[in-house]
Amino acid sequence: MMTRNKLHLRIQQLGLPGFLVGVLLSGFTALATTPVAFAQAIVAEPALEEVIVTARKRDETVQDVPATISVLDSDLIDSLNITRVQDFEYQVPGLVFGNRGFDGALIGIRGVSSFRGFTGDQAAVAVHMDGIYLPQSGQALGRMFDIERVEILKGPQGSLYGRNAVSGVINLISRAPGDEFGGYTKIGYGSRNTFTGEAALNVPIAEGQALRFSIAGADGDGYVHNVLDNRTFGNNDYIAGRLSYAGNWDNVTVSGIVQQNHDTSTTARQPARLNDPSSSTEGIYFDQTAINTEESYDRNDTLVGLQIDVDFDDIVFRSVTGYSKYKLDQVSDAEMDLNPTPVNPFLGYQESTAWSQEFNLFSSDGKVWDWRTGAYFMSEKVIETRFNDNTTSEYANFFSDYDDFYLKQTGDSWALFGTLDFHLSDAWDLSVGGRYNDETKKQLQQEVWGIVYTPVPPIPNCDATGGGALNCYSEDEKKFNWSAWSGDFSLTWDVSDSTNLYTRWATGFRSGAIGGVIGLENGLDQLFYGPGTLELTKLDPEKLNSIEFGSKSLLLDDRLSFNFAGFYNVYKDQLTFIFDPQTFRFIEDNVGKSEYYGAEVSGNWLLSEAWSVDFGALWMHSEITDLGELATGAVEGNKPIYSPTFSSALGINYFTPIGTGALSLRAEYNYKSSLYFDLANKIGEDAVGLLNLSARYDFKDDTWYLYAFVRNLTDERYLSNSTRTDLAAGPGPGNANPADPRTYEFGVGFNF
Repeated sequence: MMTRNKLHLRIQQLGLPGFLVGVLLSGFTALATTPVAFAQAIVAEPALEEVIVTARKRDETVQDVPATISVLDSDLIDSLNITRVQDFEYQVPGLVFGNRGFDGALIGIRGVSSFRGFTGDQAAVAVHMDGIYLPQSGQALGRMFDIERVEILKGPQGSLYGRNAVSGVINLISRAPGDEFGGYTKIGYGSRNTFTGEAALNVPIAEGQALRFSIAGADGDGYVHNVLDNRTFGNNDYIAGRLSYAGNWDNVTVSGIVQQNHDTSTTARQPARLNDPSSSTEGIYFDQTAINTEESYDRNDTLVGLQIDVDFDDIVFRSVTGYSKYKLDQVSDAEMDLNPTPVNPFLGYQESTAWSQEFNLFSSDGKVWDWRTGAYFMSEKVIETRFNDNTTSEYANFFSDYDDFYLKQTGDSWALFGTLDFHLSDAWDLSVGGRYNDETKKQLQQEVWGIVYTPVPPIPNCDATGGGALNCYSEDEKKFNWSAWSGDFSLTWDVSDSTNLYTRWATGFRSGAIGGVIGLENGLDQLFYGPGTLELTKLDPEKLNSIEFGSKSLLLDDRLSFNFAGFYNVYKDQLTFIFDPQTFRFIEDNVGKSEYYGAEVSGNWLLSEAWSVDFGALWMHSEITDLGELATGAVEGNKPIYSPTFSSALGINYFTPIGTGALSLRAEYNYKSSLYFDLANKIGEDAVGLLNLSARYDFKDDTWYLYAFVRNLTDERYLSNSTRTDLAAGPGPGNANPADPRTYEFGVGFNF
């Protein structure tokens, strides 16, 4: 075991400020103390606060829900100034999050994740903001501010949340308007010359009615440096605001939000063929890139929500209406090499507009049973345009091409659902739920493209213009329908007042998709003797069957919560879009079957009035057991993408009065073992461990406070995502996304 003196030397070698050294040493001492010493430090008064969640769309303690739930409260979010959902990846074991730029976000839980994520596709994890479903995965990249808590539900949630909750749900809950005038403001400055600000104002406007105004923003430089000029990428540059309303009259409750997020932060990208000897990117290092176009990213995300509850004594009627509009306008460099002349620009635009309506009728008695029934409807329209010019790229001596692409997709989905919870006795509870889902998607693709290749083969819808040049046009329109049942069943036994055991069976499914890039990629396919079928095809929806068993306990006079869960999942028909280097084809298909099993522990320990610990760890075995009809470089027995074997999180908190105020310190270490970004298990990321520290001093009466934090203290270099094409001559086009390096911030806040 490392001694305190040895640890002191290791920390000093990092060159940290003295107060940070003290935090680390105090945390190490707390972990190294024997259980007897811990027991001596514990006093009778402290007890863990109850954590109330709405995971099953009703208020209940997290210990009473027969499922694994990670809850991140406002104190934790504020301490590290977390503004993005993706930043929770290392706080929550089993959560993975990849930013794919124009192709949205890859989100997964317990190894079950989205692989294909085009415009019009939905993610495997359903993200909700104040009860409103966000259909495009890119919306999960939006900024968080004035947040009450975040609930992460692990495992399929097929009854209450329906499709696209195949691996879980992320619920973002904002701070609701209250009945007292007040608010807060805080400003900060940090690494890479970044300024941040956030403020909220709560205003009662009448008896039982209030408004809340919130705003947040940031401006700073990036952490990936361009070797061709002085630009940086991966910066913070956004402004966001929200207006919330809450009203209550006798038996009617109304709440609503209007939220706008404008984000012009650039994506951190580097060539995936970094330092490859056969490439012109040789000599570019991890925190560098080679971009010779005027890159820009302009995201606009609008959300409107309205919830109305009418209480008829023992029965409540609820209406939830949602509207979202997401737009992304992007100009980027698709090549990224050391040529100073702009080549191979990519111009893309996405727009998604969605309306949703949900009706619920549920009991409010809860003496013998709780029941809920309802209906859900959503209509969405998405548009995507792309322009890509490869005529002057590094690979122009092999082939030259241009590609203009237009996609329009409309989709309607509806569902009927119901849940029933029986309180069989004081000790036993039975819950059963089901949902019928139906969806229809209609897609139009149009593509104009050209290619220079010798000799010129015959390709449908292409005209030879001489000199090996082809000008081509492709168009197709298809409409498909999918329907499926999903549901869950759970049985809970309260062994004692402080411990329960549960078992849960659940199913979920992710929406089917319309596949087939009908233009240039199919032309290239024919050049390399593929079928080149110029039509859109129907891809099956993903399905997950899950069995979970676990226990939840409150021990040591409610000072220690300890939760355990074991699970076994069978994942069928995972949607894919991959490049097969053996046939030089882009493949859109379904993976046959993958299996996952593992165990997870989590909890909180209130050691004394001053010290507390929160922890979580997940071990998981995963493998592809059946490729189905998928023809690619992958083989059965490979690991699925984004499925680390082990992940863990440990946080140590210290609180003490100092002078007329109070000091709060937190040290956390989060770890994730190696994982793969591709089915062939050739591209991946090694194990990563991150150390975060934060401190806050509250002055008398909790009015003014000072704060500081540093994330990724040891400046670990790792990737959040990578794509690469393996050509015979070596690694080909693609890009990688470096994750955030060491980031620090300090600032001041004021509560009133």
